Amino acid sequence: MTAHLRLYTSVFTCIPVFLLLTTFFVVSACSPIIDKPGLEPRLIAGSVIELGTAFHHVVLSKSSGKNALQPLRIYIEGDGRPFINRTSVARDPTPLYAPVLALWKLDAGDAVYIGRPCYLGLARLAECNPRVWTTARYSGQIVESIQSVAERYAGGRPMVLIGHSGGGALAMLMADRMGKTAKPVIAAVVTLSGNLDVSGWTQLHGYTNLHQSESPADKLPLAGHIAQLHVLAGRDKTIPPYLTRKLANHLPAESICEVPSYDHSCCWNHRWVKFLSALETYLLSGDANPGAVCTVF
Repeated sequence: MTAHLRLYTSVFTCIPVFLLLTTFFVVSACSPIIDKPGLEPRLIAGSVIELGTAFHHVVLSKSSGKNALQPLRIYIEGDGRPFINRTSVARDPTPLYAPVLALWKLDAGDAVYIGRPCYLGLARLAECNPRVWTTARYSGQIVESIQSVAERYAGGRPMVLIGHSGGGALAMLMADRMGKTAKPVIAAVVTLSGNLDVSGWTQLHGYTNLHQSESPADKLPLAGHIAQLHVLAGRDKTIPPYLTRKLANHLPAESICEVPSYDHSCCWNHRWVKFLSALETYLLSGDANPGAVCTVF
């Protein structure tokens, strides 16, 4: 590693968001991010920017201070708004509402929210271009960069990866990569309306093939020690439950469950605290039926 690169890494690895944004670009007053109940326009209070491998990431972390041996929960957001319509690519893919951020806020344990590359106001960085949130949104390069940040925060602790929609795809791809090494340990991966069959999803909606991306369906099965829970939404038209159920033969028994009243975006946060408690109990007890955790929804 050259001296210049070492300096770059040390300076930019962990910087308050407003400083890095000021350094790289002037934040526009247009197109604010609106999180219900409220992101600041283009920024999140308390966040920092972490350098992964090829990308920077907006990161939020919290610690309960209770049990440092418990797995660290890593939250990964969905695809947001890669396109503004069927033919026009968005300049900034950040979602108007960030459902995974809302879940992270409800988590009273040790938890880290890792923003996806070029999201949350970083789209104008030199490393960013539209392929990062379109055709290459699930590329190995992106998975590696998120993984790098996750490992830094875990510090050798086991991790539970939690992802919604496209974030579920990234969580599964991370679990595949990390499950092939002795450390760090992935205790579990939880997907919420996860995009596990990328080809099936693009074909269903008539979308352009994500030819620079990987698909979790092609990586199955994961390492046997990784607990899995794939929660489907019965009213989901974006990622219908049957897309995941087609993969059932390659997933652990009873790892798929369905919440009939939910759709793609609603209502994951309604009983999230109870869900996390049930998940912790399951992981500690080694119960053979992960699907029973879903009964809290």
